[in-house]
Amino acid sequence: MRLKGVNENVVIARRNESVLESQINLTKSEILNANSEIDFIKLETDKKVKRIRNESKPIDVVKENQMKSKQERIEREKGIKAELLKK
Repeated sequence: MRLKGVNENVVIARRNESVLESQINLTKSEILNANSEIDFIKLETDKKVKRIRNESKPIDVVKENQMKSKQERIEREKGIKAELLKK
């Protein structure tokens, strides 16, 4: 009788062990999926940041060119005024 009780406990323990192992495996796969999702989000964020930086560069170049153009025009006007004052 005692042996029968021990055998039942062993069977229950093995069943619990298999349930726990399947839960552990499921949790591991969920962690791996979450990690891959995080990596994907990081890549997408990096792409967005690079795109925004690349989009802002042309704007900066345009502004810089406009400033240079204005400075050149001012210098030309100063030169013309200086010539007129000399005459």
